[in-house]
Amino acid sequence: EYKTYTLSPAPHGQKLTPRSEEVLRNAIRSQLAARGVKEATSGEGDLAIVRHVFTDKKISDRQYTDWGYHSSSAFGSGNRGNWPSGHDSYDMWSGAPNSYSDAAQYTEGTLIVDVVDTRTDKLVFRGTGTAVVGGQRNNARNIEKAVEKMVAAVPTKR
Repeated sequence: EYKTYTLSPAPHGQKLTPRSEEVLRNAIRSQLAARGVKEATSGEGDLAIVRHVFTDKKISDRQYTDWGYHSSSAFGSGNRGNWPSGHDSYDMWSGAPNSYSDAAQYTEGTLIVDVVDTRTDKLVFRGTGTAVVGGQRNNARNIEKAVEKMVAAVPTKR
């Protein structure tokens, strides 16, 4: 049974903001403690917790089409081709529909938590979480949710 863990430093100089790093470490500590696994006070724990963080610039592209239905004030008001609805009528389009697109750039963050058995040096669990990077409060919430889901799946027995 795994009773202790050590939080390993991030590999390759991966950086989080100090606030996000604090939220991540506190979330890991509290979630593992709730499962009965304590942080090692000295030496190496039964598990090494290694976190990886990656960010990627993404583009969100939304497209939509206006099929040309135009509201008309009254059915039979002299416009031909009106389609009645519950409280109004609509004209059919004349010509091709108009298409619109909207592009927005955002940053997507991926958090990977590796859990390694320090006795065998084998990976026993890998959890991943992905979310849009935003303000501090939103990032903290996303980190806490991701860690909660990941740690719930970490095996506590060898």
